[in-house]
Amino acid sequence: LTSSASAVQATVQIEHFDAKKQSTGSGEVVLKCENGVFYLDMQSYLQGMESYEDMELTIEGGKLALPASMKAGDMLENGDMTMTVSAGGVKIMAITVTISNRRVEAVESLTTPAGTFECYKISYDVATKMMGTQQTKGVEWYARNIGLIRQETYDAKGKLAGYTLLTAVK
Repeated sequence: LTSSASAVQATVQIEHFDAKKQSTGSGEVVLKCENGVFYLDMQSYLQGMESYEDMELTIEGGKLALPASMKAGDMLENGDMTMTVSAGGVKIMAITVTISNRRVEAVESLTTPAGTFECYKISYDVATKMMGTQQTKGVEWYARNIGLIRQETYDAKGKLAGYTLLTAVK
């Protein structure tokens, strides 16, 4: 945790589990609040990057803003990020993630093993371009002074593909 007169930044440890509660990977996400606007590092949308650990990764862009004052119906700024994978200085591929149509759907109460939280429910579209383009949708619930409480990812047909859930605050 670092802070200045106008900003606070925290690095949060995250771990992903499958339906059988087996770990599928872990990592860090950088969260920042600057001049009353909360920023989420979009690297949290890149899961399964462990296979590239011996390669050079360059990431450009990648901030999503959550304004201090939101209400149901608000449209939020889009975000995008490009990750370039290289080995020995040779570019192997580029992955681009674009988050669009971000909308505050509601303010609602959400209960998890970590407690009950008053949350902003935000929906969005995701376009991931690698060798082709994969379209998915997402819904996230954010609580003031805590951050992400739940995240759901849906495939192109609208079927729940996975979710992230806050289970403890330490």
